[in-house]
Amino acid sequence: MISKEELGKNIINYLIEKDIKVDDLAQQIGASKQSIYRWMNGKPMTNIYYAKLCKLMEECNLISK
Repeated sequence: MISKEELGKNIINYLIEKDIKVDDLAQQIGASKQSIYRWMNGKPMTNIYYAKLCKLMEECNLISK
């Protein structure tokens, strides 16, 4: 299973793959765009957002189940 820190660093890959902006991702998962930027910089995230991001990234094959 991918760590929260690694998942946060993979956010940029998700944004590129989906051709979306941080605002769009934040809206998709119900987080603030500031939170997304913090996670991308290695700051901690709560379990609920971790689960939501894992699901999105698994659907795009950016991380394995």
